[in-house]
Amino acid sequence: MTVSSGAAKMKCLDPITSIGPPTSVTVLEIDDRQVTIKVDRPYIPRTGVQVLFDHQVILGTITASTLTDDGHTIQVARTTL
Repeated sequence: MTVSSGAAKMKCLDPITSIGPPTSVTVLEIDDRQVTIKVDRPYIPRTGVQVLFDHQVILGTITASTLTDDGHTIQVARTTL
């Protein structure tokens, strides 16, 4: 299943970087294994994140953070519980 685009909230689960409320982000693409998210700043790979999108909570680990023309894009590998 692949879903494209939508507003979401993301929270880092790393105690050092998780200060403050969840960050507003945009989910660009989502499938069973990973989520591609547009963010406003770089994130450290291997950081755990929680993404609230379309009435679901997605847990995962950042695998890549890429600088783009309009911000940053991160790849999140989904965690299976």
